[in-house]
Amino acid sequence: MPLDPITDDDRRTLRELAERWNTRAATPDRAAVEDGFARLYREQGMEPPLIVWFDSPMAGMVAAYTLAFGGKELERADSPAAGEWARRSTPLPSEETSSPHPLAGVIRVGRLLPEDTPQGLMAALHVAAGDLVPSPAWAGYWVLKQAQIQARYPADPEFSDRVRETAVAALTDALLPADPRAEAGAVLARTPDDEDRWGKVVRGVRHPNDPAAVLTALLLGAPGREGGSLEDHPLLAIAPGLGPWWAFDGVLLATDPPVEVHTDARGRLHRADGPAVRFADGFGVHLWHAHQMPPSAIVPGWTAEDIAFAPDEEIRRRAEAELGPGTVRHDAGDVRRCAAERLGWARMVRDLGLEPVAGPTADPDEPASSLALYDLPEPLFGRPARVVVRSGGPGDGEALLVPADADDPVAAASWLTGPDEEPWALGDEVSVLDMEPDDDIEHVEEVHLIGGQPLEPFASEGAGGTYYLCGRGPRRPVLFADSEGGARVLGRDLKEALELLAAEALDDYREDEEAGEEIAAVEDLIEELRLTPPSTPEEYGARVASARAMSTALTLIMTEEGNAYEYRDDTD
Repeated sequence: MPLDPITDDDRRTLRELAERWNTRAATPDRAAVEDGFARLYREQGMEPPLIVWFDSPMAGMVAAYTLAFGGKELERADSPAAGEWARRSTPLPSEETSSPHPLAGVIRVGRLLPEDTPQGLMAALHVAAGDLVPSPAWAGYWVLKQAQIQARYPADPEFSDRVRETAVAALTDALLPADPRAEAGAVLARTPDDEDRWGKVVRGVRHPNDPAAVLTALLLGAPGREGGSLEDHPLLAIAPGLGPWWAFDGVLLATDPPVEVHTDARGRLHRADGPAVRFADGFGVHLWHAHQMPPSAIVPGWTAEDIAFAPDEEIRRRAEAELGPGTVRHDAGDVRRCAAERLGWARMVRDLGLEPVAGPTADPDEPASSLALYDLPEPLFGRPARVVVRSGGPGDGEALLVPADADDPVAAASWLTGPDEEPWALGDEVSVLDMEPDDDIEHVEEVHLIGGQPLEPFASEGAGGTYYLCGRGPRRPVLFADSEGGARVLGRDLKEALELLAAEALDDYREDEEAGEEIAAVEDLIEELRLTPPSTPEEYGARVASARAMSTALTLIMTEEGNAYEYRDDTD
C-alpha cells in the first residue's frame, strides 16, 4: 500500500486554508478582491488594474464584448473617445509565456508551482483540497452559456436592454471623461453582433471554478508565501469572492458571485420554485436536478396536458423561445420528463384524469392508504410507462415509476425493495459474453436511476460499458450502460440477463465460421450456470419485451448534467 505523501502539517494547513476560503466565499467582499489584485500586481512591479464591477455574468459578458469590439464603432463615428477606448481594450493573452504573472494564480495555477513538484503529491493534495472545498455548483457550464445566449437572443428584451444599458454605462463612467460619455454610450450600443466575436469573449473569460487547484498551489509554494501568512495570501482574497471576469490592458472586468444558489441532495443545481442560480441584477438560470429548463416550466410550471401530449417539436420550440436557439437539440424528451417531475407524477395522473388499470387496493403497510396503477401517456418517455400512486394516509400523493407490465399495485409499490438475493460468484468464464466481473468499477461518468434506487456496478465491458444491479430485493434487474450515452435492461435478475446475453452471443458467433471455440465456451457457460437461454425468435422477442417493460422505471440519468441515457434494445 503506497504511503500517504501528505504530512500532518500539510493537512492542518490545508484545513486552515479551506476554512478561510469557505468564510470568504460565504461573505464576498469587493474591497478584499480589489486589494488582492492590487497586491498581486505590485508584487510583480506593475500598476494595479482599474477594476470595473458588474452584477452578473450576463452584464460582464456584454461589457467584455463592448470593450473588446466597440472601439471600431467609435472610430467610425469619429468619436473623441475612440483613442482612450482603443488603449484600454487590448486583452491580455490567455496563455502566459512567463511565470509568475500577476494573474497566473487565478488563470493558470499550475504556473505558480516549482517545476520539480512531485506529481503524486500534487494529485494527493488536489483530492484532499477538493474534499474540503469542492468547486462551486454555480460555476458550471450553463450559467456562462445562458449569459451569452440571453445577451444575444433575449427571452425578455426589456430585461436584456436594461442589463446592456447598465453595463455600457458602467464602462463609459469608468473609462471616459464626463463629456463624451453619453455620446460614446449611444455609439457603443450599435456594436454589431458577431458570433465569432462572442466566441472570443467566451474563450477569454476567467473563472474561479477550481478551489482545490488554488489551495494546492498555495501549499506547494505559490509566490507570496515568504514573509507572510498563507492565510493572508492575495489569492485567498480574490478567488472565493469573485465571479467570471475578463482581463484587459490595465482594466479588469469583474462580476460578483450569485446572491442565491439552490442545490439538491446530490449538490447539483436545482430549484422547484424559481431560478437555481440568481444574480443581483436578476439574471438567473433555472435547472431541475442539473438539467437546464425554460423558466416557465418551473414557474408556474407547464400543464399536464402540454407536458404529456405536445409534440417534441412544440416542446423544443417553447423551450428555445426562453432559452435561446440551439439550446434544445436532442433532449426535448428530457425537458418533457423534467417538467413532469416538477409537476409530480401523482398530479400528472390527477390533472390528466387517468383511470387506474389496477386498484385502488388497500395498502397492507398503511391501513389509511390505497394503491392504484396507471398507464402514463406514451409521449412522456416515448414508450409505455406505468406508475403506482398512493392515496390517503401519511404518504398521500407518493408515486413510483414501475414496469409497464406490472399488474398488482401492492407488488409494484414494493418493486426493487426487500432483502437482497444471494449474489452469484461470477468467474472469468463470463468473459465470453464480453463481461468482466470487478469489485471496483468506475463508469465513464456518474449515473443514477430515475427513482433514486441503489445502483451497483458489478462488471465492465471492453468498450467502456458497465453492468449494474438495480435496487434491492430478491430479484435485482440488470442494466447495461455503454460509454456513448445508451442504456439497456437485460433481465429481471442476473440469471435472465446472462441467458439473454448468451443467446445473442451464440447468434453472433454462429455467423462466423471460425468461432467454434467461442461457441463451445458459451455452451459450457450455459451448462455450468444452468442457464436456459431463449431458443426461438419468439422466446427471444418475449425476453426483450419483458426487459423493455422495465426501461422507463429504470431510466438512467447522467448525474452531472441531468440528462437521461437513450434506451436502446441492442446497445453493446
